[in-house]
Amino acid sequence: MGQGQTSRVPAAARRLRAYDNVSHARLLHNLKKRRLGHFVPWVKAFLTNRSTRIRMPEGMSDTILTPTGIPQGSPISSILYLIYNADLIESCGAGITSSGWVDDVCFMAKGDSEHETIKKLKTACRKADQWAEKHASVFDPKKFALIHFVNTKEVDRKYLSLRLREHT
Repeated sequence: MGQGQTSRVPAAARRLRAYDNVSHARLLHNLKKRRLGHFVPWVKAFLTNRSTRIRMPEGMSDTILTPTGIPQGSPISSILYLIYNADLIESCGAGITSSGWVDDVCFMAKGDSEHETIKKLKTACRKADQWAEKHASVFDPKKFALIHFVNTKEVDRKYLSLRLREHT
């Protein structure tokens, strides 16, 4: 890239079944970690003894206990997921701006070259993979997007791909 020019690269990803996979123990831990421990008894009661039934053409299923997850229809669920998700947003590494809303996350890297920005995003993706492993989450490879904002006359094509888990 020319002198004084920068490479900017946002990467966006979405998690599959985000609400369904929330670990109650991890969520309660995150509440305490963020000095919201006074909400733990209420949240624990809110999440305890939850069950679901599935309506099918043949009729209703038996009641199924749901020991993980948070209900999608509750107004508090988005807030709880943001607390659950906070470590992912906070831990993506130096030189990365990150944001998220429930099942979506976006990382933005800025650098003097494609190589520098991709290196930063690789670190962020590695940390996101570690977060996903620890939080029983899966990123949807079909919803992963990477966009390079660079001068196309000076792009080094070997830095144009990025891997999230085993997907390019």
